[in-house]
Amino acid sequence: MRLSTRRSERPPLSDARPRQALAAFYMFPSWLRRAADLFAGKPRSGSWPRVRREHLNREPACAACGRRKDLEVHHIVPFHERPDLELDDGNLVTLCADPCHLVFGHLLDYRRRSNPLVREDAARYRTRLA
Repeated sequence: MRLSTRRSERPPLSDARPRQALAAFYMFPSWLRRAADLFAGKPRSGSWPRVRREHLNREPACAACGRRKDLEVHHIVPFHERPDLELDDGNLVTLCADPCHLVFGHLLDYRRRSNPLVREDAARYRTRLA
């Protein structure tokens, strides 16, 4: 099905597929997802860029596959659930943006709560790669 920009050709909102909309949202670059946090009522701390940078200096590779490019700093306990743990280094783990962040951080479902065993799962996978 070809998507049209003309209003008359768009499907009505009732036919919208929420799952596809959610998938499209997570295809946006990570900086855009971080900006979306501001509109969700959970603004990031002003210290978050510094803490993220320091964490990436300490853990400069994906905990699961060892990749060193396109890295995400993943919150083990989600930021929206526990904003007080946003800057806690014990709540952070480095994962590559694709696919390890989705696979290990969210167990293949971004709507699901974060994986509380992400460090253990990533370490187990990494030992199998070696």
